[in-house]
Amino acid sequence: MNEKVPLSAILAAYPVREPSIRFIRHNENMTYRVTDGTTGQSYLLRIHKPVTDKLHGLQHSREGLHAEMQWLADLGAAAGVRVQKPVASHEGEWVTSVNLDAESGTQSGVRSGIFCTLLEWIEGRDVGQGESFSRETVTGLGRQLGAMHRFSQTYPGAAIMKRPRYAGAEQNEEMLTRIRSGLSMDLFREEDLEIVGQTFTRIADKLERHSRSGSSWGLIHADINKGNLIVTDQGLSLIDFCLFGHGYYGYDLAGCALTMKTELRDSVLEGYSLVRPGAVTERLDLLEGFMLLSIFGFYSFHLHNPDKHPWMKERMPAFCKNYCVPFLEDRSLFYTM
Repeated sequence: MNEKVPLSAILAAYPVREPSIRFIRHNENMTYRVTDGTTGQSYLLRIHKPVTDKLHGLQHSREGLHAEMQWLADLGAAAGVRVQKPVASHEGEWVTSVNLDAESGTQSGVRSGIFCTLLEWIEGRDVGQGESFSRETVTGLGRQLGAMHRFSQTYPGAAIMKRPRYAGAEQNEEMLTRIRSGLSMDLFREEDLEIVGQTFTRIADKLERHSRSGSSWGLIHADINKGNLIVTDQGLSLIDFCLFGHGYYGYDLAGCALTMKTELRDSVLEGYSLVRPGAVTERLDLLEGFMLLSIFGFYSFHLHNPDKHPWMKERMPAFCKNYCVPFLEDRSLFYTM
């Protein structure tokens, strides 16, 4: 389908001239790097059509996308956080759309259908496999995350923003149900799902004693992993806010710690605490619970993505044995996961 998307028609809606286009990937969205041939400025074009309809959600709606664009614009302007700022169309819109004929993929209109967004490109490179960073760099990432969460605490209209929710009791129950459905798909074993269920129950018990307040719950990135970090001349930057929404700040902090080697995780917490003094009061076992939820979230999100099935089927037994069981036995995981 990539070849059939009328990219020229989409880009005509934006202030980009003589564009050169390079396909990046098709997962949560179809993404392309677009470079303006007259200025050399690069952009990220996102066509919000997931690789499978099972991945479609509130984040793909016009209202949800507009909320993301507004958040990125305000976050980049006010909080000093390096983010990919949205680019408005000629008509002043952050979210445009294109209709594709289901059979031919040809354009049949530009007012309704699949939504598209354009973001400024942050120049950098992907994090390498097993790459390590200086403590200063990792502390800087913690500061960036702390600044984002501090901004979230006072963001107008945050509570009613139409975005997905993460790590709350209801969302965790839904996630567990989706993971359990992997049994009928021959992805997981019954004995492993029993351990998974016990792990979710233990996490729920811990969250019951963790109050949801303005200092612990707000707007979060919700998908911090190595694939959503880039190395720039100014340090590490978070990208891809596609799944951004409401959740515990600790969920983001745990995901950020997971991206780093164990000996650098204290530097993440240190940088975060420099911006939000006293905020890192969660017990490590609670952060460990969020770490497990972050990994479970990957399983849940990709349950209907056949490309990920071999990986999930192979990894789940070891994940249960090496991490879920120790968690259930109250053994520390923060520096071993």
